Amino acid sequence: MLPDYSNAKPNPKIRRYRVTMLMRFDEREGHLSVDVRSGRASLAPWQAYANYLLTGGSVFYAYCADGFKLSHVTGTPEAQPDGTSMDNAATMFPDSDATEKLRNLRLSYSCRR
Repeated sequence: MLPDYSNAKPNPKIRRYRVTMLMRFDEREGHLSVDVRSGRASLAPWQAYANYLLTGGSVFYAYCADGFKLSHVTGTPEAQPDGTSMDNAATMFPDSDATEKLRNLRLSYSCRR
């Protein structure tokens, strides 16, 4: 049974933070790891600060917590990271032809109040 973080909220003292999502692919499946930091401090649970959606059309959307604005999107160039085409969402395309042979994809973005 996985922990339920659906009611987790960000610490109200946090004004800005950085999210790094790393998709790792092995022979059969993929794994997602998420790191959320404010300065050098790790923020937990990460689900209070970030969330994501992978569509059937192979578009990966990543979001800040409610009340925070997305900025400074970077990532693995082949996955075409973007922070301008969707309102307050970072996007990348993990199943594109350019990423076919990559084992690790990274998407990073900043969130601020």
